[in-house]
Amino acid sequence: MKRTIKTVAVIGGGPSGCALGILLKRKGFDVAVFYLEKRPEIIVGESLLPAIIPLLRKLGVEEEVKSYSTYKPGASVWVNKEEEATSPFSFGGGGLPPYAYNVPRVKFDKTIFDKAVAEGVTFFPHIAKIEQVAGTDELRLSDDTLVATNDYFKGQPDLIVDATGRSRTIARLMNLPTKEGSRKDVAIFAHLTNADKISPYNIHLHRLEEG
Repeated sequence: MKRTIKTVAVIGGGPSGCALGILLKRKGFDVAVFYLEKRPEIIVGESLLPAIIPLLRKLGVEEEVKSYSTYKPGASVWVNKEEEATSPFSFGGGGLPPYAYNVPRVKFDKTIFDKAVAEGVTFFPHIAKIEQVAGTDELRLSDDTLVATNDYFKGQPDLIVDATGRSRTIARLMNLPTKEGSRKDVAIFAHLTNADKISPYNIHLHRLEEG
């Protein structure tokens, strides 16, 4: 169905949901983000890649992110006990910046959230309940969710975006299949001080005797 989209509900207030809210608001959409105020302290995803730098610049937050993050120009890997390999991001080419950052996720999330607030994105600090319209593949916000927004959307939003990440709110609701790879890796990480560096400021991957 083709229709004009004016109002957008974004489910999930992490960096993706907040960044989307900012970009939509700048385009003139009425956008509201549903989020939970309490998030876990340890969140995977603190090691950014160069491809995100243009977006940070577009959002206008790179300088703030830089102020509390660790500059990262590449990666260094111990291939085995006798051999190490270093790869600067500049080797990738393609016009991307030759660096990225390792970010404290709590501060990084707050930066994007605060930017969205400053840009006029509306936030509702509670879970949005989503229902499937009987006999269709369309979704709607529940009546009590709409009441909680004080009818912000003037009825149902024209578009609902799922930014809940691995929670997969809409996919689970609609029983959309997922495909998992065969690997079942487990990662153990730690933040170290005074560690031996192969190349300063690179992300370092070290190999243990067992792998």
